[in-house]
Amino acid sequence: MAGGAVGDSGFGAWARRYFAAKAGHDLDTLTGLFHPVIDYEDAVLCRRTSGAQRMRATYQSIFERAAASAGSSLAWSAGDERGGAVQFSNDAGLFGAPMRVAAVIELDGGRVVRQRDYWDGRAIPAGTLTGLRTQYPCHLPPADLPVGQRRPRDPVLGAAAERFRSALDAAKGLDRCLAEDAVLADLACGLEITGRSAITQFLADWPDRLPYGPGARETNVVGGARGGGWEWAAAAEFRESVGAGLTAVRLTDDGLIAALVFAWDASRLTGRDYARLPRGGARRD
Repeated sequence: MAGGAVGDSGFGAWARRYFAAKAGHDLDTLTGLFHPVIDYEDAVLCRRTSGAQRMRATYQSIFERAAASAGSSLAWSAGDERGGAVQFSNDAGLFGAPMRVAAVIELDGGRVVRQRDYWDGRAIPAGTLTGLRTQYPCHLPPADLPVGQRRPRDPVLGAAAERFRSALDAAKGLDRCLAEDAVLADLACGLEITGRSAITQFLADWPDRLPYGPGARETNVVGGARGGGWEWAAAAEFRESVGAGLTAVRLTDDGLIAALVFAWDASRLTGRDYARLPRGGARRD
């Protein structure tokens, strides 16, 4: 299927179509969902690929070397006709180890005009990561990853981002931002927390240990009234190492946060800084 308007079925249906094409190694359908001037960025490898034909060539190479069963599976999505955020998993057959990824996707007429993937480089063996970074030279230094607001913010999603940031910086009011049964996941720390009180306590206990804590700034808000993605520039002490990250978020009907997924790269942290993270997992060497 070629691109086209997202339509009444919404961003979720569009995302399912997109990841079905990736899972099925359907190169023609996938290419049809790329805008001719697409910019794809990988926040871990700091690489950019521009143009639908270059993206087609990249995926053709990936599909040719991977088993037919190796693909990507969509976990959830939130957004509107202009784009949003997705969380997905890559099978080990694609890049040497299973990976959990969150991405911000911006759409123009139902086709991807910009996508940036955020994941933790420690998810894959150190040698594999080094090889990938060698294969794809660093066009985007980590400190240059933050991006400015590209399109008007949805008022509901933008207001939720502002309330959450203000509460984080002030260390108060977080409970008023969250649904009672909210869920928080941090892909780099390998943790999941359920419930308003537990999430509020976690964010209060670890404010200076997390790159999205006080001092971080949301730079690009993509999605609609039920959720999407907040890209952020990391707090000052994480700017050179982490650079930027993504909060994939789902909202309730009344604008409270129902789910937060923080995706960022911990692979450039020093051993000491990594050890200070809450419940940090071991690197796969």
